Amino acid sequence: VQLNIDNCAKEIAVFCDDVTAFAHPIDILTTSAFVGSYDPTPRTVFHALYKIGISVQRLAKDPEYDLRDPCHIWVSKEIALKNKNIKRIGCVELIGRHFLSSDGFDEEQTMINSIRSYFHMLDIAAIHGVDVTTVALPLLGGGRQNSSGDTVLIPLINECIAFLKRNPGAKNIYFIMTPLHLTHYRQKFSA
Repeated sequence: VQLNIDNCAKEIAVFCDDVTAFAHPIDILTTSAFVGSYDPTPRTVFHALYKIGISVQRLAKDPEYDLRDPCHIWVSKEIALKNKNIKRIGCVELIGRHFLSSDGFDEEQTMINSIRSYFHMLDIAAIHGVDVTTVALPLLGGGRQNSSGDTVLIPLINECIAFLKRNPGAKNIYFIMTPLHLTHYRQKFSA
C-alpha cells in the first residue's frame, strides 16, 4: 500500500520471504519473544538469524535502547556484519501464551500496548539518529508463541501508519510472512 504523507511517498508492504535472505535493506528487524527467551530454537526467526551469524541472545545483553523493565521492548546496537541487510534487531517481549489468562490479565491488550510502546521507542531512537527508514516485522507472536495474530493485526497496522506519519525519515514498513501465515491471512480477508 502506497501512502502519501506530507507529500512524501511511504509504503506498507507484505512479502512472503525468508527474512534473512530478504532483498531489501532492513534498518530494524522487529521480532517477538517470550520475556527473556532468545534461544535460537529451530524453525524460528532467532534460529534463522543465528545461522547467518546474528545472536539475538548476545544483542539482548547490551541493547542500544532497553525498556524491558517497564514495557518489555528493546532495540539492539548496530550489528557489525558485512554483507547483511539487517542493521539492528528490535524485540517485543510477550508475557504469555494466552490472550486472557486465568487471573483475568488481558494479554491481548498488553501486546497491543507493547507494540504501541515499541513504535514510540523507535521514535526516540530516530530522534537520536538511528536510521528507521525501513522497519521489517514478521508476524509478531507467530513463532513459538503460537499466536494467530488476528487480534493484534489491525492495531499493529494502525501503529505502523501512525509511526510513518510521525517520522519524516521512516519510509517503509515491510511485513515478512511465512507461506503458512500468508495463506491464513489471504483466506481470512478474502472471505
